Amino acid sequence: MIDFTAVLTANPPRPSWTDKDALDMAMTLIDGTPFTMDWDADAGEEWISLLDDTARIGMISTSRPVAVLAEDREPLGARAARFAVHSVTVPSFTSQVFVGSDTDLRAAFGSAVDVTPFSANDLWFATI
Repeated sequence: MIDFTAVLTANPPRPSWTDKDALDMAMTLIDGTPFTMDWDADAGEEWISLLDDTARIGMISTSRPVAVLAEDREPLGARAARFAVHSVTVPSFTSQVFVGSDTDLRAAFGSAVDVTPFSANDLWFATI
């Protein structure tokens, strides 16, 4: 299990990590791959999603230097290592590998995931 509360605590929001930094990272990760990116900045989405067709395979926080990446989608992991971010790899975005404190998730995102353990998709849906 991956303690997402610990990831949040170790990587708080910081002024040096901007939407542009997250967007640049997303563009670099998908460059030359069949993957695409989805992000609704105007809606204030917390995460930039990386997609393989319609399946989420990565997400990059726009407020803190954190990325969640599917471990079987190279070259995402290797490329992410170039950035000063905390990259968390998961077997898949539907694998329930995260645990975390409801209080800490609510403090970080204004909402919480209903169950623990939870998947990266659960995290995305609860915190966009």
